[in-house]
Amino acid sequence: ATDTNGNAVNCDQVITIQDTTAPEISCPADVTVEFGTDTAPATTGEATAVDTCDTAPTITFTDVVQSGTGNNAVITRTWTATDANGNAISCDQIITIEDMTPPSIECPADVVVSCDASTAPATTGEATAVDTCDTAPTITFTDDVQSGTGNNAVITRTWTATDTNGNAVNCDQVITIQDTTAPEITCPDVSLIAPELPDFTGDASIFDNCSTNVVVTQDPVAGTVFEVNEVITVILTATDENENESSCSFDVTVDPSLSVGDTEALDNSISLYPNPTPDIVTIDTGTSVSLSRIIISDTNGRIVKEITVGETTPQLQISLAPYANGIYFIQLSTNTASVVKRVIKK
Repeated sequence: ATDTNGNAVNCDQVITIQDTTAPEISCPADVTVEFGTDTAPATTGEATAVDTCDTAPTITFTDVVQSGTGNNAVITRTWTATDANGNAISCDQIITIEDMTPPSIECPADVVVSCDASTAPATTGEATAVDTCDTAPTITFTDDVQSGTGNNAVITRTWTATDTNGNAVNCDQVITIQDTTAPEITCPDVSLIAPELPDFTGDASIFDNCSTNVVVTQDPVAGTVFEVNEVITVILTATDENENESSCSFDVTVDPSLSVGDTEALDNSISLYPNPTPDIVTIDTGTSVSLSRIIISDTNGRIVKEITVGETTPQLQISLAPYANGIYFIQLSTNTASVVKRVIKK
C-alpha cells in the first residue's frame, strides 16, 4: 500500500491452484463371447475418459477371472482413468466367456451284418468327435430296433457327442441284420423201405445259424405207395424263417421182404396198438388169423427181431424197449400171405 507521500508497505497472499477432480470414465458394454475368442480390448471394447484439466488421462485395466463349468468363465475387467495430478476413477466391464458350439461328430458307415454276428460297436464301428474347447468329448449311443421277417431286423444307432459344457450333437448309423444263410441238412442213412414211403422229415439232421424254427418237407410225400424193387429218390428240404433253404437226397428201394401180401383181408384183420408206443405193442389178430412168423425191421431194412409163432392166439405183445426210438416195420406172415405194418417207438 502507498500513501500520498510515497510511503509504501507490502504483504504477500498465496493463491494455490489445485486439480482435485477425477476424470469422468465411460466403460465399454458388458459382452458375451464364444470360448476361444480374443478377449483383448480391441475385441471386447475399450474405456474412454475426459478430464477438466488433463486432455489425455491415462487409461489402464486389470482382470479378475472366475472360472465356471468346463471352459466357461467370467472376467471382471476394472478400467481406471488417472489424470496428470493422480486423480483416478474406475468402472467395471463384465466379459462372459461361454462354450456355445457343439462338437463335430462323424458316424461310422451303415453296415449289413449276418443274424449271428455281433452288433457291438467293436464290430460295426464307432463314432468319432472333435470339439474346439473339449479335447475329449463324451460319446454315447442308443439303439432303436425294428424287427423284420424272421431273424431280420434294422437297428438305428444314434450316436451323441457331448462336450464338458453340455453342448451335444447327434448322428445316426443304420445296422441291417439279415439272415441269408440256408440251413444245413443231412439225410438219414436209409436204403430199404416197405411199399408205403415213410415220413423221413423227423429223421434228418438240421443246423441253422440263426433260426430254431426250421421246416422240413419231403418229396415224394410220406404215404406214397411204390412197387416192389422200385428205387425212389427222396428229397428232404429244410427252410428257415427267412425262406433260405437247402436240400439233401437219398435213394431207397422197396424191399420184397417188407412188401404187402396178396390177401387184402389179412391187412384188414390185423391191428397194432398203441401206435406210437414207448415199449409194448399189441398185435391183435382177432379170431380168424393164424400167424406163422413175425419179422421186425428198422428203416435200413435190418432185421432186429424175428419170432416164430407156434400157436394160434388172438393177441400177441412184443416189447420194443431194447430198440432205439424211431420207425419200425413189422411183417406179419401166415402160411398164405404177408402184410407189413408200421409202428413208431418213442
